[in-house]
Amino acid sequence: MTFSQWMLATLMFFAGSLSGCFNIRYWFGNGPATNGVPNFSEVEPTKVFRGGQPNSRGWEYLRTLGVKTVVKLDYSDEGVDDEARKLGMTVIDAEMQSKGFIHWSGSPKANIVNLAKAEAALSYESRWPIYVHCLYGEDRTGLVVGEFRVLHDHWRTSDAYAEMRALGFHLEIHDLHEVWEQFVREHSVRPFTMENRSGATD
Repeated sequence: MTFSQWMLATLMFFAGSLSGCFNIRYWFGNGPATNGVPNFSEVEPTKVFRGGQPNSRGWEYLRTLGVKTVVKLDYSDEGVDDEARKLGMTVIDAEMQSKGFIHWSGSPKANIVNLAKAEAALSYESRWPIYVHCLYGEDRTGLVVGEFRVLHDHWRTSDAYAEMRALGFHLEIHDLHEVWEQFVREHSVRPFTMENRSGATD
């Protein structure tokens, strides 16, 4: 963090303390990467992994874990996965907006389609070991893995949400939170599967 960023963070911390809504990770990400992978975590031990945009060391680390499929949720201007392809991994592009997921001037439906695409990729165990990531591994990744926990692992939505929050899912990104709340409402009414997702989001 540069001096100017430190000064900005300090000012915003004191301002946020008054409102109780400041989250430093929301502004500067999750900090240094471990083994070259930001916010790395196992979802299913040895099978499903999550995190942020890896650097060169990170891709090598994921290769040692046997990862053969990558689900990319961030855009190419946020990071590229060319090194994953060079290492023989299959990259599934499922780019999603974080801010503006629903209320976006472009095509909000593209976000919903790619969310379903990401969930489908995770559900096929033949693609495992698999790594899913956005830029910081917190919000878009948190939403995708949260739904995976409910749909695949049969977790309660409250437990999935607790894990999402523990790994950096931000209340400040209202659109993603709204998508999660819609998912919870739909799941409470009927069993929520990939087959009925399109009806749930119309």
